[in-house]
Amino acid sequence: MPSTSGKLRVACVIDGSNLFCELRERQLPTRLHYTKLGITIAKAIPPQVGLWEYQSTTYVCSSPRESENPERFRQWRQFQDMLGKTDRLTLRLGRLEGPPGDTREKGVDTIVTTMLLGGALKDTYDIAILVSADGDYASVVDEVRGAGKRVYAAFFDEKKSYHICQAATGFIDITQFNFEKLRFYRYR
Repeated sequence: MPSTSGKLRVACVIDGSNLFCELRERQLPTRLHYTKLGITIAKAIPPQVGLWEYQSTTYVCSSPRESENPERFRQWRQFQDMLGKTDRLTLRLGRLEGPPGDTREKGVDTIVTTMLLGGALKDTYDIAILVSADGDYASVVDEVRGAGKRVYAAFFDEKKSYHICQAATGFIDITQFNFEKLRFYRYR
């Protein structure tokens, strides 16, 4: 479904757990308007690439288990509700596996990979933005680029993945972004 406007279509895929941990470590807000984040990143794409229009954001993470920590689960439900109110955003969930206190996130990498490859295969975007520092995505970025798509990696410069950056069309440093302005406010 090529753009009828002649503009390049941009889609953003966010490895939510990866981004959340880094935002928290930096004491930055974690309840962001993630579509605005994607648009802000897209604005940093070099102008010579051409005109673009923002299509969608996919936020990928896993939900905590209610049985292990009811308060954390309640906070998660509020976060999930916030994501549901974000325009042009789709939430995709992985899962937690393992015994209480030793759970591991599973499926998030697979979902991110599927979103990137599926979008390239179905021709739903011309430019993908991947927000993650996980070097495991380098091979999928190679494949997406091999399908004729552009992929921009975006993350904090000092935490970026060398392997993703080598595979990507370019890297966008989000270190200087004003995350306060990207906060999600319930009432706008």
